[in-house]
Amino acid sequence: MSANFETGLFNSGIPAWHKLGTVINRNVTTSEAMKLSGLDWTVKTEPLQTMRNERVTHQAIRRQSDNSILGCVGPNYEPLQNLEAFKFFDKFLDNREAIIESCGSLDSGKKVWILAKLNAAPIEVVKNDIINKYLLLSNSHDGTLAVRTGFTPIRVVCSNTLSAAINSNQSQLIRLKHTKNIVSSLDAVGSIINAYNAQFEATENEYKYLASKDINAADLKKYVKLVFYPIPKLTDRQESRLKEIENDISKLFQVGRGTDIAKPTYWRAYNAVNEYLLDYTRAKNEESRLHSMWFGGLFTKNQEALKVALDLAAA
Repeated sequence: MSANFETGLFNSGIPAWHKLGTVINRNVTTSEAMKLSGLDWTVKTEPLQTMRNERVTHQAIRRQSDNSILGCVGPNYEPLQNLEAFKFFDKFLDNREAIIESCGSLDSGKKVWILAKLNAAPIEVVKNDIINKYLLLSNSHDGTLAVRTGFTPIRVVCSNTLSAAINSNQSQLIRLKHTKNIVSSLDAVGSIINAYNAQFEATENEYKYLASKDINAADLKKYVKLVFYPIPKLTDRQESRLKEIENDISKLFQVGRGTDIAKPTYWRAYNAVNEYLLDYTRAKNEESRLHSMWFGGLFTKNQEALKVALDLAAA
């Protein structure tokens, strides 16, 4: 089993990229999803001490199912149990507003995610280029990350996870610290989620704006450089690497997924960059793509790519 991917559930009828985890093709309750994904375990904090039996202020996080230590956290850290994270989605499932799409754990349980597909009208950027809306919750049990929840769009034609615009506050994920109020804070987020959904729909205009702005070969090269090497002076090694990236993205811009329905615009360029990022991560390590998508690099780079595309299209 991969060192990154531990266990998970994928409600799509097809295996995930890594060919691991439980695959279903039906609606499930949060309780069923938690069991099928192997997330039906709890963690607890335990005091730490030195080899001389001296107590220290920090605590250990122990997974009770196998007694493994997941991390070391501060004295005020409060875990968000998997059960509490899944309960966040109950109101949406009970009201038939969403279904669980995927969930799982990475890094031996240190990080978990839950993704629900919203039963809301999708965005059609151009004809047959559909973006569905998803609700994501990601959490760490090792003290490295805050709880994050919010909307993320997924472009159906490419099955790519695309971030919301970095310069749109209403589109960013909400971050919650692991304090004693973590559960009540999560409940508060749930009570205003409809307002966030309405605000999130404003990103449709940004996507359609990109789809209305043509791009030429020179502009595409400029776009790629600003996304990957936004510095004035490059070393020979950086110049060589940039050239490789430009070539790869140029090919995806011409024949990548979705190019048959998207004209040569900044929208097509933006999605070529996203396809490159996903394929590049997969080439290095398929399982690391999940980690990067929900917790780090891909999410951040997608945000940067969208912001740069919007800036250039408006220039």
